Amino acid sequence: MVALAPWKPRPRLSDSLVHSDLLVNARVTQIMKLRNLALDIQEEILFPPRTTHGRDLICERHLRPIAAVLDWRKQRRMWSNLLEDSHRAVV
Repeated sequence: MVALAPWKPRPRLSDSLVHSDLLVNARVTQIMKLRNLALDIQEEILFPPRTTHGRDLICERHLRPIAAVLDWRKQRRMWSNLLEDSHRAVV
């Protein structure tokens, strides 16, 4: 007969990050809220076009208001407007 260790729930990823002192709680919360973004927006963020000079056009701070909206259609409009504004700023 094999003795099994008592079951313990696995800590959530956010708990693990905070307790490892890699990130402060507020930053983990900001990052976790990005999971509310529509999947196609997440994909565009994860696989952006290469920045050839200067800084990236979009940063996490720009994404916060979009992630706060739960309606993916509204998010897509906001994302499109953000991309248009950022491209206009470059030209």
